[in-house]
Amino acid sequence: MSYFFFFIVFQIFLYINTILLLIGIFYLVVFGLIPFFLPNKKNAPVNNSELVSIIIPVYNDGFILEKHLEKLLKLDYPNYEILIVYSEKSTDRTEEIALKYAQNYNNVRALPERISKGHALNIGIDNAKAEYLLFLDSDSLVLNGFIEEALSYFADKDMVLVNGCPIGLNATQNLTTQLSWSVTNFISYVGVGSNRLFKHVGFQGFGGIWRKSALIECGKFREDTSTEDSELNIRINRKYSKWKGVFGANLYCYYYYPTDFTTFYLQLKRWNLGNLSYMGSVIKGIFQISGVGARQKFIYLSQFLMTFLFPIITYFSLGMSVVQFFLNFFYPNLSFGGGLFFLLIGLVSMVITFITMFLFTYPKYRRNSKVKLSKKYIFVGIFGIIYVIGLVFGIASLNSFKDMITKRHSIEVFYKVDKTKVQLSTIS
Repeated sequence: MSYFFFFIVFQIFLYINTILLLIGIFYLVVFGLIPFFLPNKKNAPVNNSELVSIIIPVYNDGFILEKHLEKLLKLDYPNYEILIVYSEKSTDRTEEIALKYAQNYNNVRALPERISKGHALNIGIDNAKAEYLLFLDSDSLVLNGFIEEALSYFADKDMVLVNGCPIGLNATQNLTTQLSWSVTNFISYVGVGSNRLFKHVGFQGFGGIWRKSALIECGKFREDTSTEDSELNIRINRKYSKWKGVFGANLYCYYYYPTDFTTFYLQLKRWNLGNLSYMGSVIKGIFQISGVGARQKFIYLSQFLMTFLFPIITYFSLGMSVVQFFLNFFYPNLSFGGGLFFLLIGLVSMVITFITMFLFTYPKYRRNSKVKLSKKYIFVGIFGIIYVIGLVFGIASLNSFKDMITKRHSIEVFYKVDKTKVQLSTIS
């Protein structure tokens, strides 16, 4: 009787898992392969006289802020201002450095805040002189050509946001930064792939240029949440379905990965919380986004599956497939011959995942971006995505889900990533 019960339960789990895995493969093809065959639309000529406001919220990041301001102040673009919105709760030299640069440079202003990152972003919006606003974190920067290329997309009157693809400067520093590199590439892969298909607004918190008028029209950022970027995305896509966002094909925003595992894990939890806080469970999420069209529902549910469920599904399915495969040989009475099929499904998933991730990742780090990684590093990193990161990301997702249900997550002034051990890049 126990063997019969085990057999029924095992088969139920196996078939449900296989269905979910096939759904995951579908999304891999949709977000991974199809976007590579879409033509890149040529952009309109650039007007280099357009003023751009660079807004940098900062909390306890004085050292890195100073290094990055030196690089930003050397941009070739002729017409930009920098607004440093610093938290007065900072305990390092953040305020001192912000005020020093504001005093020494005519195009730099320093503005204080004491509430939250969302509040800091809104202060920047209210004080910006330009119609186009580039948001950066204190540890992120853009290089020459970024602003010119980004502005060319705004020839489309419905375009409200142009994102740069995030590139970590310290990917090879240690094991934690290598794990960060793997998981952020997976997230970028999903975001960039879906965006190329649907042109939806998907702000990642930094490295994007907005139309100021659009941000004011939609009510700017919420100031009472630590996931202000995710909340803004869903609010805009629900109420302003005609607005467009894009990840520029040749745009890169450079930043630093966490250097210790605790910070890396907390960062994953925050990212997942940003998605889950405004979706809840799958059923609740459908009702929450009921105000948007079918396209936006597909996007949000797809991102939920890919970033929350798919890492768990992939890890679990490969194990189930191997178990089923060996049951066929050692316990034929407990199986009816599906082991090879399920094992092949798992292998197909692995192959498609690797191919799509390779097509997405390899050009970025080997040809286009300023950050050059070895072929061996990229291959190992992609396998890390498939096997190791899936488990870590899945656990972080489950804990984020638990925190959302129990409402134990706190709203912080800023989400602080410990960068005391960061090796600052010499990128120019």
